[in-house]
Amino acid sequence: SIIKIGAIGLGLPALASDWGYLREALGPAAISYGATADDLAATIDALTDEQLAAAAAAATARKAETDWSVIAERTFEFFDQIVTGR
Repeated sequence: SIIKIGAIGLGLPALASDWGYLREALGPAAISYGATADDLAATIDALTDEQLAAAAAAATARKAETDWSVIAERTFEFFDQIVTGR
């Protein structure tokens, strides 16, 4: 979701279900909680300062990789390769 990706922009950890897209988009910035409300509650109850700090650091690192200027450049390079056959 856009809110979870926004967390990366702010350098914040994000609680995320095991949905593949979220795991891929958030990477180690995601704190996985499974799939149910009980899973989420248990994960929140068990959160440690170390987990939050590690996920926040990962979000900050991921921010540079997902900046729009970086994405735009990669997209341009991809289309350029297709057009030029390189």
